[in-house]
Amino acid sequence: MLNKRQTEMLKDFGNLRNAIAHGRYYDDEPLASPHPRVVEQLEKLRELLTSPPNALAVLGSSEVVTLEADADIRQALKLIAHNDYSQIPVYSGENYANLLTTNVVARWIAADLADDNHVISVAVGKVLKYAEAGDRAAFLPRTATAQEALDALTELAKDGTHPCALIFTEDGAKNKRPLGIATPTDLAVLVDALEWE
Repeated sequence: MLNKRQTEMLKDFGNLRNAIAHGRYYDDEPLASPHPRVVEQLEKLRELLTSPPNALAVLGSSEVVTLEADADIRQALKLIAHNDYSQIPVYSGENYANLLTTNVVARWIAADLADDNHVISVAVGKVLKYAEAGDRAAFLPRTATAQEALDALTELAKDGTHPCALIFTEDGAKNKRPLGIATPTDLAVLVDALEWE
């Protein structure tokens, strides 16, 4: 899978190749030859395309913290406060329910305070009712490449939003437990893994 920059560079390399192969010759030698840096770039790009880095390998492995939909919201608040989490996948048994984000929590708190100026403890599943279109995760299989993860995090949905997280499962199915998670803060790591110039 090529990104736009890689596609443009391959076109440029193709034009250079055509100029060398089909251009003018002097004493049976082409008038131009590729600069060693160009050859090095082409070799790096070939390596990136033939052996693309795996997203989970690039991101490193760590246990994905999840919550059950019937868990008390205080459990989520502790995770957010003590671990600086801003997205927590929520499951109902083996089935993915939704992504609890700090934005969802903020909307729930605002709504709960509005009625009696107090916040009452409820199940995480009830807080998820305050999720909006952008408070979502995309799913990828554990074999996904860094480029596929980058694309999934940056592609706009029809509603104009990006996913808040990527959840990696064995086969990319929502009904499987997560093996890894990526968020927009991981974009720089993914981009670095795809650097070839």
